[in-house]
Amino acid sequence: MISPHDAEFVYSPQVCFFRPVGDAPFSAPYLFHWLRGQDFWRQAAGMKGQTDMADYLSLSDIRSLRISLPTESALAAFDRRCAPLHARAEAARLENRTLADLRDTLLPQLVTGKLRVKDAVRVVEEAV
Repeated sequence: MISPHDAEFVYSPQVCFFRPVGDAPFSAPYLFHWLRGQDFWRQAAGMKGQTDMADYLSLSDIRSLRISLPTESALAAFDRRCAPLHARAEAARLENRTLADLRDTLLPQLVTGKLRVKDAVRVVEEAV
């Protein structure tokens, strides 16, 4: 899933960004998991070979997909269970980005001797 914390990126016809819009009866996590499930892949398999290009789903193919929805109470239960997991995954992505930035900042300075290990430890503690 793409979150507000992700870096901006260039969109191309080969890349799609899916999200529920308006009064969609399902959440982004539900859509994410549905797109990884058998129902989506069964539909995609029936459409992907309709051109002489590589396997491809056109925008009209994508618009014709039918998302299977459970009852409202099942969707609510799904969201209650998945929201904490997706929040933890997002927190882990943010922490990973912070740690990678620290590594990229400190490692060159440590290797060249411009920064000593004990000073690097202090910088890391202040950042976390």
